[in-house]
Amino acid sequence: MKKFSFGVAAATLLTGTLAACGSGSSSEDATLKLTFGSSVPSANLVAVKAIEDELIPQLIDRVAAETDYEIEITEQFGTLVGVGEELTGIESGLVDFGTTVFPYEPTALGAMNYPYFVPFSTPDAEVALGAFRSVYEGNADLRALFEDHNQEPLAFFALGDYGLVTTEAWAEPSDLRGRSIVGAGSNLEWLSGLGVSEVSLPGAEWYTSFQTGLVDGAITDPGGIQTLSLNEVAGHFATLKFGSLPIGSVNINADVWDSLPEEVQATVREVCLEWEKEAAQRVNSVGQTALSELGNEGVEVAEPSESGRRAWAEQLKGLPSASAVSLADQGMSGAEIIQAYIDAQVAGGHNFPLEYAVAE
Repeated sequence: MKKFSFGVAAATLLTGTLAACGSGSSSEDATLKLTFGSSVPSANLVAVKAIEDELIPQLIDRVAAETDYEIEITEQFGTLVGVGEELTGIESGLVDFGTTVFPYEPTALGAMNYPYFVPFSTPDAEVALGAFRSVYEGNADLRALFEDHNQEPLAFFALGDYGLVTTEAWAEPSDLRGRSIVGAGSNLEWLSGLGVSEVSLPGAEWYTSFQTGLVDGAITDPGGIQTLSLNEVAGHFATLKFGSLPIGSVNINADVWDSLPEEVQATVREVCLEWEKEAAQRVNSVGQTALSELGNEGVEVAEPSESGRRAWAEQLKGLPSASAVSLADQGMSGAEIIQAYIDAQVAGGHNFPLEYAVAE
């Protein structure tokens, strides 16, 4: 069995490989290391924790079992690359492969955030990622976003289904008029037309904001309520089913990828695709567990009526078209991307509360 200890940077990997070949050494003598980097501490996101617990061990084990090579991976979670530095870290070779979180890369990867603008999408992370991947693979504009930065996504990952936690109960969307709702970035778009005050704050400030009365509610998932201890300051959660959000990818530097033996490439790609589904299932499972636990933590869980969800969706029905236009303004096939994402979810069994009309 040949031992591959992949290098910290693509240049190191390529130089080591060429040096071994040039000196007449066998591939067994190559000592190169592969470094994984993520700006997200593994405990902060379910999918990133699944990278640490499942993806990296599976890559090591499967490559050893199925090829003539071994790999060694150095893991750096929340240390080597900072927030908003993941894409450039992989491109430059600071790390060989790692995560990119799309909302952290608004300039280079802002277009990948288009699922935020298709509200009331599927709450199932596996269906969401299946739809997201099919759109990506079928659209050259989206693929070019990564190709332009010398890297290739091996897997995508998602957040769980979003709802609304509030200090007071409500029955209809109109009941929220005048309240202050906190969110993070693009999900504040889901409050459009409801007459609420939109507040954008880092998650670390939400608890205090509830305590001081600055906000009356927050857009989050059940796990977020637990992580931020919001059950102590907000006792009502509505399972609105805004949808599971694909928000990131595991990318590899293209030079590193091209230097790998074909049999290693095949195994790595297979493992990553399998992990993508497994991680989505884990996101679903963790979300369901968290939801079931909220009742024991003092939170009243309610599921709004379909008419209520439809009334809310009516307020947001222009978002998909607005996103398509925004993407088109960036030179991308906006309407094609948005419509394909909607169609793929429907094909996966999802029923939207209304039919979105997508136009350039």
